[in-house]
Amino acid sequence: MTKSRFVGILILTVLIVGSAFAGGGSQQTAAPGAVGGDLRFAWWGNATRDQMTLEAIYLYQLRNPATRIEPQVGTFGGGYWDQLAAQAAAGDLPDVIQQDVSYIVRYANQLEDLRPYVDRGLIDLSRWPAASLGNGTINGRLVGLLLGINALNMGVDMAVVQRAGVTIDDTAWSWADYERIALQIFERTGVQTHPAWQIRHILESLALQTNGSLFTADDMHLGIAQNQATLGALRDYLAMELRLRAAGALYDPDDAFIQGRAMAEEPLARGRTWNAIFWNNQIQAQRDAAGRNLESVMLPSIAGNASPGMYLRSSMYISMAANSRNKDEAARFINFMINDIDANLILLGERGIPVPSDVKAAVYGHPRTSPGVRYAFDYIDRITPYASSGTNYPANAGLVETMMQNVIQRILTGRTELEAGLQEMIREASTILSR
Repeated sequence: MTKSRFVGILILTVLIVGSAFAGGGSQQTAAPGAVGGDLRFAWWGNATRDQMTLEAIYLYQLRNPATRIEPQVGTFGGGYWDQLAAQAAAGDLPDVIQQDVSYIVRYANQLEDLRPYVDRGLIDLSRWPAASLGNGTINGRLVGLLLGINALNMGVDMAVVQRAGVTIDDTAWSWADYERIALQIFERTGVQTHPAWQIRHILESLALQTNGSLFTADDMHLGIAQNQATLGALRDYLAMELRLRAAGALYDPDDAFIQGRAMAEEPLARGRTWNAIFWNNQIQAQRDAAGRNLESVMLPSIAGNASPGMYLRSSMYISMAANSRNKDEAARFINFMINDIDANLILLGERGIPVPSDVKAAVYGHPRTSPGVRYAFDYIDRITPYASSGTNYPANAGLVETMMQNVIQRILTGRTELEAGLQEMIREASTILSR
C-alpha cells in the first residue's frame, strides 16, 4: 500500500470512529420505524477487508447522516469470538454482526429474526433464491443472510509445478496423485508441501465421498465416530501426510499451523510451499501477499473425483443482535451491505460471491474489480457441477475445530501416534459437543 493510500485509510477510520462517538459514548435509542441512531458493526477480516468495509460504512453514513456506525474489528483467530462471547454473556452484542457457519448456531437464540424486516420492506430479498436462505434459517427463524458464497480451493504456485515438470488435472486427480506430485515437486525443486491445518474442511470433503457427514445427525459427535468408511479415509489421508513428512517433503507443521499472522508471512507467500488450502474468495489477497500469480484448483478426491468432495459454503453471514436498540436502522444497514450495488462495488466480493444476480454482475464487470476477484467468481462457476451444498455446524463446532487442529499438529510432528490421535479427536469432540 502506498503511503498516501495508507494515510487516506487512516483518515477514513478516524472519521468513522470519530463520528460514532460524536454525541457522547452512550448508544442512542431510536423509536420503532425511526430513521437513524447509533449502531455497532462487528466483523473479522484482514487489512483488505477492513479498508473496504470502512469505506462502505462511510458511504452509508454519507447517505444517512442521522446514523453513526462504530466499527468493532477483529481477526478470526485473534480474539474476535472471545470478545463476542463476552458481549453475549453481558447481553450487549453489537447491533450488526458478521457470523460464521461454525458459530451462528451457538448465537442463534440471541439473534433477531430478520423475516419481519423482510415483510416490512426494510430488507429486500426479492432477488434472492429461496435456497440461499436455508442455512441462515435456524429453528424456523431467519437469523443470518449470506454475505457471499465461496468454496475451498488449493492455491497452487504453478510456476513451481511447471518447473518440476508435472501437471495437475483437478477434475480427475486423487489423493494418491497428490502424494506423487508432492514428492516429485520436492525431489525436483526442493519446495515442500503445506500440511493440512484445514483438517475440518478436509474431513468434511472426505465425508461427502464416503456417505458420511462431518457431525452426526444429533450434532453430538464427529461423524467418524459412527462411519468407519470416513474414519478410514481420514486415517489414509493422515498416513499419506506422514509419509510426505518422512520423505522431507512436508513443510514444518509447527510453523504452518501458526494462526493470526499476516498472509505475507505464510509459507506459500514466502515460497516455502507450492500449495495451501484456503477459501477461494481469498485468492486475490493471497496473490498480493505472495507477489506472484497463484491459481485455484479443486481439492483431490479419494478416487479421482468419481465421488467429488467439493462443496459450496456460506462464506459468512450478516446478522442482527436481538438486544439491538435500533433494529430498524440495523435492518436498513444489513440491506445496504447485501443488496446495494454501490456498496458492493466497494466491497468487491471479498467476503465471497454476492447472492443477488444484479450485484454479482455489477461487481464482476466493474473496472475496479481485480483479475483475482473475477478469477474467484469464475472458480465458483467452474466447480459448481462438482459441488454439493455445505451445512451449518453445531454450537461448539469452533471449539472442536481448534481441538482437531491441535491433535493433527501433534500427529504430524510425531508427538502423538496416528491411531491414538484419531481416537482422541473422537472422544474430545463428543465431550465438547455435549456441553
